[in-house]
Amino acid sequence: MTSKTHLLELMRKKEKILVQRRALALGALNTEHEKTQGLTEQLADMIDQNSPKSGVVLLPHMLGNAARLAAKLSEQRDISRNRTDYLQTEIGAAQKLLARHQTRESILKDRVLLEERAHQERVQTANDAMLPPQLGKIRR
Repeated sequence: MTSKTHLLELMRKKEKILVQRRALALGALNTEHEKTQGLTEQLADMIDQNSPKSGVVLLPHMLGNAARLAAKLSEQRDISRNRTDYLQTEIGAAQKLLARHQTRESILKDRVLLEERAHQERVQTANDAMLPPQLGKIRR
């Protein structure tokens, strides 16, 4: 293994580690996104359940409490929606970054193989040059 091959192999390993880290980060983002979506749905259900029903008479103090609860739930739902949108953007960026690192790792893997083949050919050529002339012709 030449120093160039060794260097390329180290670069490939570094990219492989980065791919693993990016994949873990992407998984964490996806998990958080799913949790946030679930929370948003739960808040929407709670808002629907706490909305005043037609035909039900509420006392003034009950109206105030219901209004405050509805406002707080709506605020939390909006925050959750914003978080979901933000996470969706982050997931897209993480997917692009992961794809870039996977491509770089693949390119480095190919370069390592090409360099190893080139090194083997150079060694074979040098060995052939060391053979006496008649043996070199027979071998070819």
